[in-house]
Amino acid sequence: MAKLPPKKYDSWSKYLISILPGFLVALIGAVIVWYLSSVTPSHWPVNYVLYAIILGMILGNVIKLPAIFKEGLSFSSKILLFMGVIFLGGTINFAVIVSTGPHAVILAVIAVASMIILSYLLGKLFGLPEDSKALLGIGMGVCGVSAIVALTPVIKAKERYVLTAVVASLLNSVILLFVIPLLVHWLAMPELLAGYWSGAISSNTAQAIATGFAIGEEAGTIATITKTARNALMAFAILFFAYFYTRKGLPIGVKLRPSLIWEKFPKFILGLLIMSLLSTFGLFTPEVTGQFKALSHWCFMICFVGMGYEISFRDLKLNDLKPVLFGLLLSVILALIVYLYLNLFIAG
Repeated sequence: MAKLPPKKYDSWSKYLISILPGFLVALIGAVIVWYLSSVTPSHWPVNYVLYAIILGMILGNVIKLPAIFKEGLSFSSKILLFMGVIFLGGTINFAVIVSTGPHAVILAVIAVASMIILSYLLGKLFGLPEDSKALLGIGMGVCGVSAIVALTPVIKAKERYVLTAVVASLLNSVILLFVIPLLVHWLAMPELLAGYWSGAISSNTAQAIATGFAIGEEAGTIATITKTARNALMAFAILFFAYFYTRKGLPIGVKLRPSLIWEKFPKFILGLLIMSLLSTFGLFTPEVTGQFKALSHWCFMICFVGMGYEISFRDLKLNDLKPVLFGLLLSVILALIVYLYLNLFIAG
């Protein structure tokens, strides 16, 4: 996690003054993003994260803000991201996994594990960088944009990889919103199976639930339960990546020991885990949980305006389309895996 204040500032007052202009710009940008998100239909392939990144890119590449705004926008892209992830932890209840039923839990584990593993194995064929494979794996497997956002600071992913992973996740969900109901009708699939299929494939929660209810009430209910089980696994997936990247980042010959894990471990993950445990033990009311969700969204909106500012149009290349196409491939593979499970263990 970033050291505050940075070494180049000898006092907090000077640092706060330096970040104020850029932070206010990011905050105003977040208000614009909030409005755009509120008037955007849920099935459109954009959401607040993409709006914020695009707005930030306009500020950095088209308007080209003066250097006085840089420090505050950089602060917004990093520190607000950590805060948003911690607030997000307060919305994750591990107890939901137990209450969703055995098939929903199994499908959730299958979705998360298969997407992370296949993303690494097949990503080599696409020539994808390590960070891109991790973001796509957790995004497609767990809960789309939220999981991508939560993993970004853990692996210190570059902004361009975050952007392409977000686009891939959103495009995946929107395509499935239209394709799955058609396939369900063509295959004459019962609503029970269709609900599991919808909830286990689509990466973003809103689109997964909408896909289920587009088929029927029973399918919508099952899709909601299954998708919730996947969402509840996010903290475990983030913890896995934190451990994996800690081990991988060690110099050759250095052994992994508890003190070294603590030194390298992203400390804000503890905040996410503690908040999740408090939520699981029922210490947060539904109203408080809703407030945590709103706070995390606002932190992310401010953060991604700052992150978009740091992306240069000149740095984006045609190769950035690869993760989007790869994300679509992952969704097709997951659809086949889940369909096979449904026919072997539920339909029979």
